[in-house]
Amino acid sequence: MKNKLFLMMLALCGVFMLSSCSDDDDDNDVAASKVPQAYVEALAAKFPEAANVEWENKGAYLVADFTKDFRDYEVWFDSSAKWSMTNIDCGKDLFFIPGEVSKAFAESEYGTWTIDDIESYERANDSFYVIEVEKVGNSDTDIYYRPDGELIKAVVSDNAEITPVTVL
Repeated sequence: MKNKLFLMMLALCGVFMLSSCSDDDDDNDVAASKVPQAYVEALAAKFPEAANVEWENKGAYLVADFTKDFRDYEVWFDSSAKWSMTNIDCGKDLFFIPGEVSKAFAESEYGTWTIDDIESYERANDSFYVIEVEKVGNSDTDIYYRPDGELIKAVVSDNAEITPVTVL
């Protein structure tokens, strides 16, 4: 009886902990019916195949979120509905990034580390990839690459969000 009660309490604590740790910030969500038409048209021009789009405010930007080809997209628009940046979450799969970047990563000092996440960024004047890696005994590290495989930088991960104005 005590074991059953203990297991029920443990399960209840687990459910509570999982429900309280959501990283969704519903306060920033914008109902699709409230999104100005200029943003909807700008998204359709850039990504006509976007479906099941969710919108949210991130600082001075309105961001469209959707999934395409098993990857999560965030498309950032400024206050005048001008496209500012696209961020694609590629998961942990090197298949989704250019071969030059995969090769440069594999040949780097971090090539044996565990990949935690890969992100692709496109902005008006640049594009880059960030491979977040981890290894026991070391700090999580973000490795930044140009599409041609050029290493931009490697920094200890601070989990800060990259925005259209983030300086590399």
